[in-house]
Amino acid sequence: MPTIDSLHFDVAGWNLVNQAPNARVWRNASNDKLTLNLSMVKPSPLTRPESLEMMRGMYGDSAQQRGGRLIQCDLLDLDGVLSHKVLFAFPQPEPGQGFLYVGSLSLHFPSFEYVIEASCDEQGITGMREMGVLMKLRQEGKYRVEKGEAGPPKGFADGEEYDPGFPDHPLSRCRRHLNEIQTSLKIDADVRTAPG
Repeated sequence: MPTIDSLHFDVAGWNLVNQAPNARVWRNASNDKLTLNLSMVKPSPLTRPESLEMMRGMYGDSAQQRGGRLIQCDLLDLDGVLSHKVLFAFPQPEPGQGFLYVGSLSLHFPSFEYVIEASCDEQGITGMREMGVLMKLRQEGKYRVEKGEAGPPKGFADGEEYDPGFPDHPLSRCRRHLNEIQTSLKIDADVRTAPG
């Protein structure tokens, strides 16, 4: 029988602020939020590997309807379990507050699933990552503003290759949190091999 304690990952630097039988919530010094939820329901058919493109389309459309964007949706193996990694950017409620970046790791089993979610919001001056990446691309001759062009496309600075240059940006932090969890995650053997 799976429990919330059957899934393990490194939470060094995180403070547990709330817990329930099937949920945990942590915060860190940057006020980033980390949650773990166990859902005792059968995962959607869209979680099957052959449905990845359909899932990307669905998540992309959903994010766009909320004024946001899908940054990443990939299939991966976490400690032998079929999983998905998804990363979004959503505008914050007040104009000029920038974006909230939300990333998740979903581990799918026949009759239940675990979802780990990290959320990091922009605070203070926004747009520094985009400005820095744009300057870099111009210096390298990879981007030129053509006459009548509104500017670079949305998400042009979202690439993981830019994270080292902006380690404190919320997107970099969110992706780093997920990567650290990926590398430390372990599932109890009896749950990992559960028939469902």
